Amino acid sequence: MKRMLLSILIFSLAFVGCSVFSENEPLIREVQKESAKTEIAKTIIVRGNIDIGNAVPSKICSKTLKNDAQTRAALPSIPIPTDAQYSVTATNSDKEVKGIVEIDDTGKVKFSLPLTLGTWTITAELKKDDITLLQDTKEIKVEDVEQDLDSFLLKPLKSGKGSVKLTITKDGIDIDKVQFVMGGQIAESNFDSTNNQATINLSKVGSNNYNATIIFIKDSKTVYKTTQVINVFANMTTDTWVQGSSSDLIDENGNFKITNTHLKFFERKVFYVDD
Repeated sequence: MKRMLLSILIFSLAFVGCSVFSENEPLIREVQKESAKTEIAKTIIVRGNIDIGNAVPSKICSKTLKNDAQTRAALPSIPIPTDAQYSVTATNSDKEVKGIVEIDDTGKVKFSLPLTLGTWTITAELKKDDITLLQDTKEIKVEDVEQDLDSFLLKPLKSGKGSVKLTITKDGIDIDKVQFVMGGQIAESNFDSTNNQATINLSKVGSNNYNATIIFIKDSKTVYKTTQVINVFANMTTDTWVQGSSSDLIDENGNFKITNTHLKFFERKVFYVDD
């Protein structure tokens, strides 16, 4: 008799337990769903840099800002686009996030984006009057750790052809001429003996950004060589050098100047490689 009563009691408790679970099942599932959402919605800070290359048309740049002891910490030392703004946007299947863009005291353009885990398409742009002048896009996968992305190198969007007219100065050195190789075109220019300058001219260049090889020649021998990123826009002339961290050839005033220091460094580098 006692065993029968015990069995009935256990069965009743089991029934009550199942009944309670059944009644609360929707609530339990909702809690599980919200928990999953919280896990997915974890925010990670994604950072990166924006670069516009080493040469651009002056129409999109203002005069170089002069730095002094008081303003060096506040003002960048590269030309700032006139009436133009940088922007960074990240999109996925159902959301768009706008980034924070800042220019630091060295002139470097930096951005940060708070993104949830998953795959995102990031677009960095330079806009003027709501028209996109330059753009670069990358697809990234955001994982459970803060990320530093490779630099976004902004490129012209509008198709067409532009031209290049860039001046190079030699400072206290004896060089005959400079050769400019870019986009399948080659241009040469002799240095003027009065102002020590040479001007590179290229026409009918497709709008794009190019890695241009610049070769300095003395007595038919290469005495220095460098690569610079050149941006060409449709119906514009690229005529302005932009100072950047990648090269010390361009100063804060936008002057491309080659000195004896550059020649000596190149000579040592070639000697070690050949040796």
